[in-house]
Amino acid sequence: MAEEMLSNTFAIGNLSPRERRFVAYWPLVPGKNRYAFNFFFTAWNPRGFAIQQLRFAKIHGKWLSATEVKPYNSGKVLHSHINPNFPKRPDGRVDWNEEVYSEP
Repeated sequence: MAEEMLSNTFAIGNLSPRERRFVAYWPLVPGKNRYAFNFFFTAWNPRGFAIQQLRFAKIHGKWLSATEVKPYNSGKVLHSHINPNFPKRPDGRVDWNEEVYSEP
């Protein structure tokens, strides 16, 4: 399944401001409590190439999410939304590369 997900590239055409398009569906593995997705965007605007990290964690039977969008090779955050109860490191930050996301 991971190979299939990693091989998917979707061209969604031109988007106007605040426009969204649903382009894919990935089935979630039953019994798993964490999911990680990375989305890569190429744009004509000055920001050019951006990456969105999206993480899901099931805590006490409820799905929580964290997402962050940054230009490629930049620490500047363009958009962020993190559920207040989403798991964080001791310093209060989300661990976007936490090892638990790599588990089968």
